[in-house]
Amino acid sequence: RQERSSNEQTKGASHAHSTSEAKNSDPLTAAFALMGLSKNASKTEMVKAYRRLALQAHPDKNLGDPLAKEKFQKLNSAKQLLNEHFEKTAPAS
Repeated sequence: RQERSSNEQTKGASHAHSTSEAKNSDPLTAAFALMGLSKNASKTEMVKAYRRLALQAHPDKNLGDPLAKEKFQKLNSAKQLLNEHFEKTAPAS
């Protein structure tokens, strides 16, 4: 049982490391990656990905996950950043 705990700790440490790497990279690239999108994805693709992921990550659907709220907030922050990106890059009317 102790071996299992150390393995779980190792997995957690590697996840924390990959999360910190994402923070050090370009925030826009990290937002696209969080949503599973390529850098050339459309706003429509982003909205669809956000809706799908928001339903999966919502804290009310993940009551046993103490990090659910944080994950959901990161997803919302990524959506906000991508929305701003799409507004800036949208062709002028």
